[in-house]
Amino acid sequence: MRFRMYRLFIILPLLLWTPLSLLAQHTQIEKDYEAGRLSLDQKVLYQFYAQQSPRQLPAVYAGPESTPIKCGTPAIMELHRNEDQLSPATLRQAKSMLKAGGLSSFQTQSSASGKFIIHYQTAGEHAVPAADSNNNGIPDYVETVAEAADSSYRHEVQRLGYTDPISSRRPYDIELLNLQYIYGQTYTQNRSTVIQIENDFAEDFPPNEDPDGSQAGAIKVTVAHELKHAIQYAATQWKGETDLWAEMDATLMEEVVYDPVNDYYHYLDDSESIFSNPQKSFYPGSYYHVSWALFFEERYGPEFWPSVWTQIEADPNITLIEALSKELGGAEAFSRAYIESQLWHYAAGPNRSANDFGFEEREHYPDAKTKPGRLFFSDNIKDPHPDNPN
Repeated sequence: MRFRMYRLFIILPLLLWTPLSLLAQHTQIEKDYEAGRLSLDQKVLYQFYAQQSPRQLPAVYAGPESTPIKCGTPAIMELHRNEDQLSPATLRQAKSMLKAGGLSSFQTQSSASGKFIIHYQTAGEHAVPAADSNNNGIPDYVETVAEAADSSYRHEVQRLGYTDPISSRRPYDIELLNLQYIYGQTYTQNRSTVIQIENDFAEDFPPNEDPDGSQAGAIKVTVAHELKHAIQYAATQWKGETDLWAEMDATLMEEVVYDPVNDYYHYLDDSESIFSNPQKSFYPGSYYHVSWALFFEERYGPEFWPSVWTQIEADPNITLIEALSKELGGAEAFSRAYIESQLWHYAAGPNRSANDFGFEEREHYPDAKTKPGRLFFSDNIKDPHPDNPN
């Protein structure tokens, strides 16, 4: 199947390109690997270092150690995809940084539905906050995680119809660990997955708008986000091009399941977001591209993305753009939707928002950086039309 790059033109203001941010360490590591400057073993280890041990990174990739990372799953996906190509030493070192298993000393608590088991400690490095407002012997933090797990499952699996990641034979494990600057991550185990959530969100995590407080908000969106990674694994075993969009997809669930929290606002004015940099940073989608996923969610309704993922599960080798095009009715329909999505971004922000056009929360989004010009579209969106000879 052959592809060409879209070169669409329109006489409209251009969203301005801005430089790569320090928060995109994984992106730079991936670029250096593709350019032949890093081996596969180096790429995988450096991605783990960026999350777990920043001081071990070469200086060229170093960023602020105290900057929270939304999700550790991309590095785990990379390890999973390349496990048979990595050296034994790399495998040992990467897996040692996962903090997976070894939880025999942890206490457990089932969620109300019985579908989840929460593993936690009340003392030591991984201790959760001790507050227990109802004096039932279960820390409030653990109860909030359990409630978020049941709520996210009801919304993502039972209401929207995404693939069920939970075996009928046993509940799903969620581990509360001191991940330091990572909100959460999902790793593979016994042909399934396990979710890990930060144990207290005490390390300078940014605030959010949850009415129950930022700690509760961080728990909620992290559980919704990581459960979507578990759903992705259940659908494709983390194989295929669509996994390149996994973070955009999982971040979408934060807003879909927990609309009031708005933790995703932190990513919208990143230098890699569509508001800042539509030409160079869009493919593939990451946290700061969640607004593009939200366009389809809001424009075509809550059934749209589950239908796209039904196609992906049926054919894990399909690309996301191909799946989107099929759902919309073809390549021309995708082109029209893409034009509209860019207009939604341009018409967002406190200075440009119209009363009846664009994103529901457009007034809270950043103003698009603009300058006169013709190009209005990402130059790295691939043409999904299989019959195009160019």
